Amino acid sequence: MTQQGGVNHWSPQILASQSNYLLLLAQFQMPRRLRSRFEPADMAQTTLEKALAKLDQCRAETEAQFRAWLRKILTNVLAEEVRRIPPCRAGQNDSDAVQDSSRDFEEAQAKGSTPSERLRREEQMVRLANAIAALPADQQRAIRLHHLDGLSLIDVGQRMSRSKEAVAGLLFRGLKSLRDALI
Repeated sequence: MTQQGGVNHWSPQILASQSNYLLLLAQFQMPRRLRSRFEPADMAQTTLEKALAKLDQCRAETEAQFRAWLRKILTNVLAEEVRRIPPCRAGQNDSDAVQDSSRDFEEAQAKGSTPSERLRREEQMVRLANAIAALPADQQRAIRLHHLDGLSLIDVGQRMSRSKEAVAGLLFRGLKSLRDALI
C-alpha cells in the first residue's frame, strides 16, 4: 500500500477500505451541536468521493500518510458543509468548532507519544471502526448515540423508540462484541 518509484499505488479499493475509519473520524470530529444537522456517514461518503477524484494527486508514501491525507479532506468537507448553513441558522463559531475539533483530535493523537505509538493508536482506531461496522445496525446506533454523542440511555431510547432497558441490552451486546473482536 505504498508508492514506489514515484508511481501512485493508492487504488480505489484501498480508498474504499478506509470508509469505516472515516465514519468513525467524522463521528469524533464533528462537534456535538452539529450532529443534528449533518449525518457523519454522509460526511464520510463525501470525503471518499472527493478523495477518489483526487487520488492521482495523493503523494502519500505510507499508509499513515494516506490516512493523514484523508483526515485533511474530511476536515475540509466538514468545514465546507458548515459554511453552507444559512447565516441566520449557523452559529458564528460553527466553522471554527469544526477546525478546533479536528485540531483537538490530531493533538490528542500526538500528545506525549512517539511516532510508533501514534501509528499503533491509529491502527487500533481502524480496527475499532471496522469492528463497529460489523455490528448489527441497532447496536452501532446505540453505541454511537451513547458513547460518541454522549446521550443518556433514556435519550438514546427515545431516538431509537426503545426502552432504557432495551438500549442497555444493545449497548451490552455491542460492547461485548467489540471487546471480543478487538482482543
